[in-house]
Amino acid sequence: MDMLLPVLFFQFGACLIIAQQVARFNPMEKNLIKTSGNVDRLSREGTQMTFSTQTERLTVERLLGRSPRVPFEIATRCPDGTPQVLRANPVVWEDNRWKPFPTFLWLICPRLKKLVSQLEGEHEITVMQKRLQEDKIFQMRFIEGQRSLAERRLQLARELVPEGLEASVERVLRETNIAGSRHIFGVKCLHAHVAQFIAFGSNPIGEEILNRTGVCSLGIPCDETATLLASASTDVSDVSSDSLTPGKDVDQS
Repeated sequence: MDMLLPVLFFQFGACLIIAQQVARFNPMEKNLIKTSGNVDRLSREGTQMTFSTQTERLTVERLLGRSPRVPFEIATRCPDGTPQVLRANPVVWEDNRWKPFPTFLWLICPRLKKLVSQLEGEHEITVMQKRLQEDKIFQMRFIEGQRSLAERRLQLARELVPEGLEASVERVLRETNIAGSRHIFGVKCLHAHVAQFIAFGSNPIGEEILNRTGVCSLGIPCDETATLLASASTDVSDVSSDSLTPGKDVDQS
C-alpha cells in the first residue's frame, strides 16, 4: 500500500496537468493542421499514418520550405505516409475582411515536386497551353474540371463564412482556375494542376503530368530526407536525438 500511494499521487498530478493544457487549448491552433485521413486514390497500396500535431507541423513546414500562413489540412498522402497534397481554406481572414485564396491546393510530395519542376524547366507549361488551344476534347475536359473546382471552392468558402461573401470574393473564387489565373486557359503552374488531379480528379493537365512522373508507390521513397533521418536515428548510436531534428535546414528543391 505504501508503494501504491506515490504512484496514485503521480497519476493524479499528471491528469491535472493535462486538464490545464486542454483548458488553455486554442481552437484556432487546432484548426491550423487537420488530417483528412484520405490516402492517394491512385495508389492502391497507400498506408495511413498518424502523427502528433507538432510532428505534422514540422513535416509540412519542411516540405513547404516555410510556415503556412493559412489553415490547411492534409488532403492526400503518399503510400509511405508522406503528406502529398495540402488543402487550404479558399478564403482567409486578413486586414479585418475575408480575402479569396483560389490556389488552395498545394503539391508538397518532394518526389513529385522535383519531377514536376523538371518538366516546367523543359517548357511543359507552354506545351500544355498549346494543347488546350488545339485539342478540343482536352479543352472541354479542362473547362469541366475547373467549373467543378470553382463550385467546390465556393461551397467551402460559404461554409466558412455563413454570413455571406463579398461579391468580389465570390467572383475571384468562381472565375479563376486552380493556378489562380483569371484566364481559364492560363496554366501558370503544373504543380497546382497535379494537386487538383490527385485530390479531386477532373484535371487533364494534372493527369497528363502525373502519367509522365509516375504515381507515388511504396517501392520509391517520396521523402528521402525523412528516410535518412529515421535510418540515422536508428543506426548511429553515437549521435544524440537532438541533433537529428527533422525539418531543419533541409533543401527539398
